[in-house]
Amino acid sequence: SPSRGLGDVYKRQKHKCEAWYPELPDLLFGQVMGVSVFNATAFMNNREVDQSQCSIDNYKETCSVIIDLYARKLGLDSLEQLFLTDDNGDTMIHEVLAFSFVEYIDPAFSVYMHDRMHELFYNGMVVSDNYLAVAAKRRLPKSVLEKLV
Repeated sequence: SPSRGLGDVYKRQKHKCEAWYPELPDLLFGQVMGVSVFNATAFMNNREVDQSQCSIDNYKETCSVIIDLYARKLGLDSLEQLFLTDDNGDTMIHEVLAFSFVEYIDPAFSVYMHDRMHELFYNGMVVSDNYLAVAAKRRLPKSVLEKLV
């Protein structure tokens, strides 16, 4: 991904968003002037988040350390370059903050991610739950699958 900030490159235009991860079909990504972003507002709306408990501003405050680390890693002058407001009022956030944002909205996702990281470090590899299900469906005979459920 290009290491550019969003604030300087964004021009008000429509862009197509799509899910990148089967485990997170409501986390929609798109491109804004060559920078990959996700629609934080749509994600919060899809998850029916109580915005008195979770908000973009609260995320920026609560997760300021990780946001700052990514801004520095990308060589950005300002943390705000990772955020923009779309012409429809939605907040778009740089892709590097996607998992951090999901963890902020859904703490159970943090546990899931930590479990996957444990598998990665312990076993040297990890696959997603979705991959396991698809692979099992492709490889195992129906009679074996039926015994598993």
